[in-house]
Amino acid sequence: MLSMDMSVESAGAPAALVRRAARADRPERAADWARWTLTLAEPPRAEGSFARRLAWRLLTRGALVPLEPALEAELRARFGARADAAARAVHRLQVAAVAALPDGAPARLDSDLARTREFDAAQAQWLARAALLDLARLYADIGAIYPETRGGDQVPVHVSWTGVFRPGWTAAAAGGPTPDALPFEPTADAPAFRRDDAALEALARRLLAVAALRPGQAEATAALLSGRDLALYWPTGGGKSLPYQLAALLSCGTALIVAPLRALLRDQERRFAELGVGRVGLLVGDDAETTRRGLAELSAGRLIAVLAAPERLDVGSFRRALRGAAETGGVSFVAVDEAHCAARRGHDWRPAYRALGARLREWCSASGRVPAVAALSGGASAGALAEAE
Repeated sequence: MLSMDMSVESAGAPAALVRRAARADRPERAADWARWTLTLAEPPRAEGSFARRLAWRLLTRGALVPLEPALEAELRARFGARADAAARAVHRLQVAAVAALPDGAPARLDSDLARTREFDAAQAQWLARAALLDLARLYADIGAIYPETRGGDQVPVHVSWTGVFRPGWTAAAAGGPTPDALPFEPTADAPAFRRDDAALEALARRLLAVAALRPGQAEATAALLSGRDLALYWPTGGGKSLPYQLAALLSCGTALIVAPLRALLRDQERRFAELGVGRVGLLVGDDAETTRRGLAELSAGRLIAVLAAPERLDVGSFRRALRGAAETGGVSFVAVDEAHCAARRGHDWRPAYRALGARLREWCSASGRVPAVAALSGGASAGALAEAE
């Protein structure tokens, strides 16, 4: 029997724990705690369905990944003080299932978790069923907005906590971190986007912890996921950030988010971190090592989003990293916040804003892929908005 060790750096966690970790600004400790190894009995296929690729991206979007809110509430009710451990177990079961199968949720999901004595047999079975039902819902919501032809019948998957594979099942083992384990990233082209507001709202609840979408948010998100340019002028506090946050998570590639002030960019990074999204590059020139690491991650296409000021496009190293991202995973779209700064009326202090349109088309396009550009503003005169657009 062949086997492959895969490095995973994400753990399931309650939303409150994710927020505390983000606010404590201790990403290294969270990453160390979340690092583990998934061993598959057979080497996984990198190719498969797009739904699998996107599910993997969402399940491994950060060191600590919150569960779907209703599932987390049920874990709290059933397991009390052990809900944190239950969330971690559910996450490992789901990650293993996505890695093991090239398309869709398994027909059945089981484990030997009870052998660890952290949970009894009935509890372990319940966790496996809950993980499977939740994963199937995630696949269904993704499939509603990205319809594609499904593969054949699914097979059962067994996940071991003791390193013992079950004969006749697609098998995986969850264990401690292994130095020589390899990273894994499924590959698949995205099918054409189809707007489904119910699915977008379900995904927004899961990923952004909102009770419901506000009027216009589904339409704006759909525009970005369809590759259409967007001008969005809503009052401050109206929820204009949600469409590009949700679209960044639901598209493969890297979203570029431009804002004029470091404080705004840091707020965006903090919001992403509180939602469990750790694959975000904040390029504000804080220190040379952070910038070097962020540019390398951007160039390799490993970031979900990159945050920068418009003047960053004047820097050759940033333009080269953007080109690298465009040629690897692609730049999914560009969101320009405070877009009224592009108008001449009283805003000549930021001339870099006026050149953004041409620069972004040049540096974020590759192989025929031209990203959509979104202009967002929370308030300005009608004349300034028209000029900015």
